Amino acid sequence: MPPPTNPKDEFDQLQTSIIDEIKGDAQAIASGVFGSQGHQLGQTAVSTAYLEQVYRQAYQQGNREFLSQEALRDPLQFEKVTDRLGVVIPTTPPSPPSPPTSLAPAAAPSPPAASAVPTPIQPPPVAGLPAPPMAPGGVPPLAPPVPPPGPLAPPPTVLLGPNGQPLPPSGAA
Repeated sequence: MPPPTNPKDEFDQLQTSIIDEIKGDAQAIASGVFGSQGHQLGQTAVSTAYLEQVYRQAYQQGNREFLSQEALRDPLQFEKVTDRLGVVIPTTPPSPPSPPTSLAPAAAPSPPAASAVPTPIQPPPVAGLPAPPMAPGGVPPLAPPVPPPGPLAPPPTVLLGPNGQPLPPSGAA
């Protein structure tokens, strides 16, 4: 008669075989997903001189968007290249660019004559409401702010049947 098998031993044996299977496949899976050392997927090797040239052009053209993306993509590489180029952080923030001066400003209308006294303008009356009183100086008062709309009522509850259509109303509520 064979000795009785211990379920714990069978479980341990199954667990060990699964771990061995995973260990055997892990390297192949990792290489397929991440690439092998020195040949990462989605990356190509460029020379230091080329990288410095690209960064130098970006600085000369003021391409802050590209430089910001590069700084986020690989901060260590970005610092190394900027150190080699001699880029220093300015002590004062950059001034905003001046507006183009080639466009002439639009001619402003001439102010009214100083001797003319402005007459107060009465707003048109609204049907059913008295005319608003004029403020001192002939200026109409500001209109009161419109109150925000109140909360919306919840939609009525509709019970759906098994076919997705509303059930007919029932007498028992």
